Amino acid sequence: MTTKTADKEKAPSDDVYRIVRLTASNVKRLKAVDMTPPEDMVVIAGKNAQGKTSLLDAIMYALAGKRALPTEPMRRGEHKAEVVVDLGDIIVKRVFERTGTRLEVTSKDGAKYASPQAVLDGLVGKLTFDPLMFTRLDDKSRAETLRGVVGLDTGKLDMERERLYNMRRDINRKASSLTAQLEAMPEIDKEAGQLEVSSSEILARIDTAQATNNGIEEEKRACRELESHLAAQKTVETRLAEQVRELGQALDAAGKALGEHRNTIVGTKAKLVGAVTSAEKSERIDLGPLRQELGALEERNRHARENARRSATDAELDTVQKQADMLTNDMAALDKEKAKLLDAVNWPIEGLAIDDRGVTYNDTEWSQCSSAEQLQVSMAIGLAVNPKLRILLIRDGSLLDDESMAAVRELAKDRQAQIWLERVSPDGQATVVIEDGQIAKSEPAE
Repeated sequence: MTTKTADKEKAPSDDVYRIVRLTASNVKRLKAVDMTPPEDMVVIAGKNAQGKTSLLDAIMYALAGKRALPTEPMRRGEHKAEVVVDLGDIIVKRVFERTGTRLEVTSKDGAKYASPQAVLDGLVGKLTFDPLMFTRLDDKSRAETLRGVVGLDTGKLDMERERLYNMRRDINRKASSLTAQLEAMPEIDKEAGQLEVSSSEILARIDTAQATNNGIEEEKRACRELESHLAAQKTVETRLAEQVRELGQALDAAGKALGEHRNTIVGTKAKLVGAVTSAEKSERIDLGPLRQELGALEERNRHARENARRSATDAELDTVQKQADMLTNDMAALDKEKAKLLDAVNWPIEGLAIDDRGVTYNDTEWSQCSSAEQLQVSMAIGLAVNPKLRILLIRDGSLLDDESMAAVRELAKDRQAQIWLERVSPDGQATVVIEDGQIAKSEPAE
């Protein structure tokens, strides 16, 4: 028997693809499943650990390739597992065995594609994108995920902007500090200028005056010593006179001595008179005006120092503010470049964007968007990453209330998408109910 081989190694048409039939056996908790799902929404219900998640995993293992395969894809105790996904024009079959896994992709007429993975690569984007998971991400992770979806790489621009922002923040802090210093400083004293005047000339004059005053004090001290000496000499004169009277024998000698001594007294007295006259004529220099002049000079110099310090601080503040302005301009240039990149993005839904707040919709922060808006955006993103394969796998569907379930169903119809959604307990919206790895109940496809 000759096996037909498909001529093309890519998906055979530009039509959208949905699952028209799914069979799976021995995949994780599944035993055997064979179902024909509706085109828009498949609600898989059942209790925990019955195989709901395994059914979604089976689809992912078949279509997403080896990147999605776990270490143990087979049901425990089994030696072979199989998933067949019929997409209409092509049929994807993946077989798991102990020795490994193999992939087959055939056309609807049975022709095999020589490179089955190439067919899937042209068909499957990010099948693992979960709209509900996207809504629960933190702001940073949500923005990063969306960047990856739309191919927007602003990492280098964001890093450079953050670096400039931190530099500007530090410079602005310095500018605030300099501004506070300026506000605490006195206003410029124009008369003082910014250059200090030397006080050496006044200090020299003070030294000269002090020396003059010291000389006058020395002269007065000498006068007091002469007065004291004169008093002592008069005492000697009195005692000698007594001796002259008492000692006649020594009259001549005493008279001679007395004469000499009187001559000495006359000389000393003359000196005393001259010294007293000189001391009385000399006037002490008043140091008060000089000290006041020195104080005024020091006050002027203090103002000059304050003027110079304020001018230097003002100049430094001006430099710092110019640096901050330059950084702001650089940041604006980066923002402009980033804006061009953002304008060029083909967003999955009109109104979607990324800015400093994270992901926004119609210029509204994600956290401020309604649940319906978040779900609408998330589904649009999920379908955008799989433009041909119009399939979305939604886990934790139990988190959706009836209104949200209705919105998901409506969105699936509007966008020609097929939503596979799992819920914990069976309810009136279930398409299939899984029990012990098998379909316990199913509704016919619409």
